[in-house]
Amino acid sequence: MPRIYKRKVGVVPRTVTWTEEALTKAIKAIESNSMKTKTAAKQFGIPSRTLRRRLKNADLTKHNLGKGPILGYENEKKLVDHIKNLEKAGFPCTRMDIRRMAYQLAVKLKISHNFNEVTKLADKQWLLSFLERNKQLSVRQAEGISRARPVGFNREEIGKFFDLLEHTLITNDVIGKPKRIFNMDESRVQMNNKPEKVVVTKGAKLVQQVTSSERGETISVVACNNAEGRFLPPIIILKGVYKKDEFLDGLPPGSDAYMNKKSAYINTDLFYKWLTEHFIPRKPAGKVLLILDGHSSHTVSLNTLEVAKENDVILLGLPSHSTHGLQPLDKSFFKPFKTYFSSELRNWMINNKEKRINRYQSGKLIGSAWIRATTPSNAINGFRACGIHPFNPNIIPDHYFEISDAANRSVDTETLEEATGDIPDVSDVVNPNNLVSASSERTAINESQLI
Repeated sequence: MPRIYKRKVGVVPRTVTWTEEALTKAIKAIESNSMKTKTAAKQFGIPSRTLRRRLKNADLTKHNLGKGPILGYENEKKLVDHIKNLEKAGFPCTRMDIRRMAYQLAVKLKISHNFNEVTKLADKQWLLSFLERNKQLSVRQAEGISRARPVGFNREEIGKFFDLLEHTLITNDVIGKPKRIFNMDESRVQMNNKPEKVVVTKGAKLVQQVTSSERGETISVVACNNAEGRFLPPIIILKGVYKKDEFLDGLPPGSDAYMNKKSAYINTDLFYKWLTEHFIPRKPAGKVLLILDGHSSHTVSLNTLEVAKENDVILLGLPSHSTHGLQPLDKSFFKPFKTYFSSELRNWMINNKEKRINRYQSGKLIGSAWIRATTPSNAINGFRACGIHPFNPNIIPDHYFEISDAANRSVDTETLEEATGDIPDVSDVVNPNNLVSASSERTAINESQLI
């Protein structure tokens, strides 16, 4: 239940009449030796025991009566700062993210708590109280994917991203230094060759091609490169518990395989493992910028934020629904990589018609495609096409904004119609209200600072 004190009927209330301003003046008077503690307490209307305790702890904040929050006021401020940092860097937190972070903070600081040890989450009532105590945070509804993907790539949001990118590059002294600007992303491949277009006799009614299976196993490939053209060795993620050495056969030197019990996707723990064991040991000395998509699994971990800060890694998230235009790896690497991978699958099937493709061949197939796709030009062109390096916010083509511009024109037209009663011709305008909308939730914060 929320830690909000409710006075019982008939109980005489304990009132606190002094203010924070009075507390500040009293402590200043004591520290300047112009008053003794008892005199200051009497003059400013503060209980002497309270004044001594606040003076000892250097605490000038007026709290509510009763037991404080589970994490304590100071630790809650730290949590708020983490949330602000994430939001500013492009990773707004969901309510579930905040509950998970609260649990992690309590465990790390060895604070006695009543959070759920099974789900490793703070309870919902704690979250309600937390938001009540921290008015600068508010819960906002995020745009649905199906509507936001075409409309979300708009000039205003992309402009804000480039402003943030420019500020980050300049303040951290990495602008014009391509070896210090990195991009990390993951993509999934299926261990199954897809039927291709084939040439057959005219009028043929049955056109089929042999595949390894109807649906192959999904494997995630984690890639990272910098604007100088250097690729880190890949990481593959497989669904399962036990890792086998055979999974690495054929992968480039320095590669590794991570196991995820629930799926072949990256999660918070695997990202932390990648960051600490794979990226940081290979980064150049000094500050580096690591650009990621806005998926919360990458960053919603206090340990991740702290280890990044300790090792001079600045995390920057891309705006939602913008990776097709701003993600360097999506721009120039993953498409050729998957093309080469499909070619490797087809060749394997031709030479092994009696066998099924499985995870034991994944390393060799992915490794061969990786070597063919990881050219310096692919890496460099991706950063250039996104305007990240060289920094060029005007490089995004106008046609990327056509749908959002049309949607904005539609909204303006509807506003005009409501105001005047006229019905202008809008046949050439996309109405965003006709697009199907899904929903997700994000926590929005007004002001914060970079990670």
